[in-house]
Amino acid sequence: MPFKGASLEDWGKVILAATKRTEEVFKIKADISCPIFEDVVASINKGLESLKPEEPNSAKVAGVAAFWIRKLKPIFHGRDVPRVFLAINEYVSLIVGLGICYRSGPAADASITNFDPRILNDWVYSFRYHSHSPNSSIIAFETLLSKQNVIIAK
Repeated sequence: MPFKGASLEDWGKVILAATKRTEEVFKIKADISCPIFEDVVASINKGLESLKPEEPNSAKVAGVAAFWIRKLKPIFHGRDVPRVFLAINEYVSLIVGLGICYRSGPAADASITNFDPRILNDWVYSFRYHSHSPNSSIIAFETLLSKQNVIIAK
């Protein structure tokens, strides 16, 4: 699992797997821009270096990775593709984040396919049309992995 200082190859495997899964789900064909992908990896690694502690937990890694994939948009549809999915970068970013979270931590035995589709759709929509920061993405993944129940005072 890629963490702080992971190579282009490490991140490439993760992002390519999420892109392939997205292609299968939406019956589309996508490509990844190498220069933008390199910028994504550099931004992820720089973002992770700024976090404390030295080895950030999976939710922090997921939040930073999802933010930069969504922000820089390395995935695109080729020419003459009959079907497109406009929120492909947002969807892939969340699949990457969920994959990172579900392969470690409290949700290690969970499967991405068991994630609530309504919540995923709302999250993709929000990533596409609303402002998000790396920190807000981290908080979302931290909440997802939290074992504690949230109590709202009236």
